[in-house]
Amino acid sequence: MPRKRRREWDPDEVRSYFEENLSGVRWQGAQGIARCPFHDDRHPSLSVNFELAVFNCFGCGAKGDAITFECLISRCDRTTAIKRLSSCLI
Repeated sequence: MPRKRRREWDPDEVRSYFEENLSGVRWQGAQGIARCPFHDDRHPSLSVNFELAVFNCFGCGAKGDAITFECLISRCDRTTAIKRLSSCLI
């Protein structure tokens, strides 16, 4: 049985996705910083990288990939999150 081809993230789509879901994200290269939507954040503590499609909050400890971010922000399961993020995959 042939192995499924691993799909990769489209950096432009991932950047757009993070910009839609985070208010006031500031970019410096591929790295962005914003207020974390998962806790009461007064100062930006959430770091995102659109090339790697990952996030990490230094305040509350939330971290993972874009799929995990979608699961947390939308309160959905991974299958639903993957379907919602299909436009971000190449």
